[in-house]
Amino acid sequence: DDDDEESKGATEQKTEEGEEAVTITKGWKWDGSTTLEIGFGDGSNLLTYSQLHPNKMCLGADIHSPGVGTLMKRMEESINNGIYWKCPNMYNGDGNNNENDASPQEEKEDETKPSANVDAKPYQNVRIYAGDGIKLLSYIPSNSIDDILLTFPDPWPNNGHYKWRVIQIATLAEMKRVLKPNTGRFYLATDAVCFHEWTHDVFTKVVKEEGGWREVTPIPDRREWLPVMSKYELKGIEEGRFTMYQCWESC
Repeated sequence: DDDDEESKGATEQKTEEGEEAVTITKGWKWDGSTTLEIGFGDGSNLLTYSQLHPNKMCLGADIHSPGVGTLMKRMEESINNGIYWKCPNMYNGDGNNNENDASPQEEKEDETKPSANVDAKPYQNVRIYAGDGIKLLSYIPSNSIDDILLTFPDPWPNNGHYKWRVIQIATLAEMKRVLKPNTGRFYLATDAVCFHEWTHDVFTKVVKEEGGWREVTPIPDRREWLPVMSKYELKGIEEGRFTMYQCWESC
């Protein structure tokens, strides 16, 4: 019946995601420097970040097909043309991450930059996982990730929906496991006060009961980990919201 077909479809999708996760993680160079972005949206930050950090391996995960498709198209065009895609809205603050210093530095969509290495194709340090980034954590070796980025996740603002928020005690445990001890960092950017407070409360609770994390203040220069301003962030600013940040280091 319909319920059986729906259940079968969900199981097949789960199996495919698991197989993809195994393929990606088995073929990864875990002995170097790796950044994981969970929920990369349309990929603007992931692609820009990877260009700014060519010696880092950049792994992006997102469960939404349209965003994955947009990112893959940009990568394909860049690789075919031998030039990097350039985000039209770069963050132009002073680096202190104050909510009032956020202003986009507009660029034309078609402006691109040649690859730093003319013998290498763009984005050779990028890998994409089209699935749940939190579930992907379980496939990643321990003590192998340098940075985890979480930018503008769904805040699930209804208090009754808090269990759907991406930051949970179990999530922190998995992030701590995969992050390199004493140097691995988790970065958050959100314009939802409820999610900002929720995240801080969860980390504080874990630190109080178990330790293992320390809050990093002041926040590291945003231009090093979130150099772009997404359409979502710009829309939020227009509507009166502002971006808040957190950074926590594994210890």
